[in-house]
Amino acid sequence: MAEKYQLSLAEVITVYLASQKKYLEKKGYRDVTNSEANAILQIGNGKPRRIGEIADDLLLTKGTLSITMNSLVKKGYAIKRRGMSDKRAIYISLTPMGEKVLEVLTEFHEETVMAYMKNQTPEGEKVLYDSYQSLMCYLRGEINYEK
Repeated sequence: MAEKYQLSLAEVITVYLASQKKYLEKKGYRDVTNSEANAILQIGNGKPRRIGEIADDLLLTKGTLSITMNSLVKKGYAIKRRGMSDKRAIYISLTPMGEKVLEVLTEFHEETVMAYMKNQTPEGEKVLYDSYQSLMCYLRGEINYEK
């Protein structure tokens, strides 16, 4: 029985990412990869964030994330700045164009959740939520992820 769920979970992840990419393309953002989309979601549209913080949130090394960040900067979706007091610190924030991508991603996630939830009963919603929380608790425990 576990094998059925393993394949199903892997398929959900694959289809979800493909759907996200297709949605971005439909909205005119053909050049945004799923890795860049994840980074944009983590940067957010608040105050600039340190690259190290974002790397920790995405469970990536700073070096791996730097490649994605450099791509976002080159495409005009983000800006990198050195810290004022600590010149070693690199901060990143979204440009207005990057904020538009963030809006599109947020819209996609909201539409996805709403489409799934529209046919759920209150009991079904509770089962889904409890299952999701249980899975997240297990996965966070496996990698000692605290957030």
